[in-house]
Amino acid sequence: MREMRLEIFITIIADAFQTYCQYLMMKCFFDRCKFSPKVEFICYCISMLMTTIPHMLFRRLILTVLFSLITYLAIAFIYKGSVRKSIFVGLFSYVTMVFTESMVAASFGYLYSNFFTKQNYFSLFGTVCLPIVEYLLIRIIQNLKNLKAGQDIPISYWLVTIGLPPFSLTLYILFYKQLQWNKAELVIFVVIFFVLNILVFYLYDKQMQFYRIENEKNILELQNEYQLNQLKLVNEMGEKAREQRHDFLRHVSMISRLIGEKRYEEVESYIAEVRQNIEVVHKYVDSSNECIDSILNYKIQEAIGKGIDFDATVKVPKDMNFSLYDMNVLLSNLIDNSIEAVSSMEEKRITFHMYLIKNKLYIEISNPYKQIEKNRDGSFKTTKKDKRSHGYGLKNVNNIASKYEGVIKIDTQFNVFKVVVCLFI
Repeated sequence: MREMRLEIFITIIADAFQTYCQYLMMKCFFDRCKFSPKVEFICYCISMLMTTIPHMLFRRLILTVLFSLITYLAIAFIYKGSVRKSIFVGLFSYVTMVFTESMVAASFGYLYSNFFTKQNYFSLFGTVCLPIVEYLLIRIIQNLKNLKAGQDIPISYWLVTIGLPPFSLTLYILFYKQLQWNKAELVIFVVIFFVLNILVFYLYDKQMQFYRIENEKNILELQNEYQLNQLKLVNEMGEKAREQRHDFLRHVSMISRLIGEKRYEEVESYIAEVRQNIEVVHKYVDSSNECIDSILNYKIQEAIGKGIDFDATVKVPKDMNFSLYDMNVLLSNLIDNSIEAVSSMEEKRITFHMYLIKNKLYIEISNPYKQIEKNRDGSFKTTKKDKRSHGYGLKNVNNIASKYEGVIKIDTQFNVFKVVVCLFI
């Protein structure tokens, strides 16, 4: 009787943890539930009862398989998504569970041979191991999904994901072998065992969420900074235009008086002087994408202020699936490297092209350069005096290119340093 009670307690605890794994799996594919959090919780409770009760009462594998399949499909339909997606996610989750259970059963030397006969086999150790293995697999799927979505997954998180479940199982094995434990103590340990895994990942997820919020905050601050720079640039152009308009009538009056006095040579000289002193007011880059315009106009203004001729051609849509933070890192490093290279050259010229073809973003920047030495790894040595703080420009560009599954090509022919970046967005 005690053995039966222990089996019931352990099975309920393990099934509760498996239900939590089911919830995590759904969150990998769906963003929102059709119902309130309270109703969502009730649905998972019903799902747990529909898998636990048939298994405990009838002990026939065919019934367990059918009820599990029904619950996985039903749970998938409480989330917002197409019918096809719900069916796919339900079946995928179920197949993952069956695969994990078969793998655990095979490791214990026990596989179900008959789906219709009553199963009396019960493994306390296997019942606890199964949801932990599922938990490990789902966490890996979750990390891969986040990577595909463009999120950075720290190495520490991967270590916790892959290391904590096996480490927990090792502890469980060590405690399980302590035969002097009574059944109540074993149940308590199993509860603590599962709760510990949940809490560690919950706290780590909260930390990751805080990191993402902080990153988004930095991006917004960066966006505000460039919009402010763009606004300053527009105001400066407006002020210069007003100054030139204010002097325009005076220039016309003077030219008219010189013509009236038939002093034609002086008219020509005066017009040439006016043309020389007038500052040409224009927006350097004017594509439909305000964020890219802000970054480029700010950097081009910096280059022109240093006496550099900057020729830019930009053809991009208004909206692109690209992080502002990454775009700033990419463009700023490319342009800063070119500005650094031509600052000591007689020919101060930078050519910049940026355009989108289908889902490929091409960025090309070139400038004349002096011969640059290379490091042992093939990277170019920085020409700046502060070697520690610099030399990371192209490395940062490479990191962004890798993030978007792109490529970077460098050409140094004919004393022209040209960088071509292709990104998939």
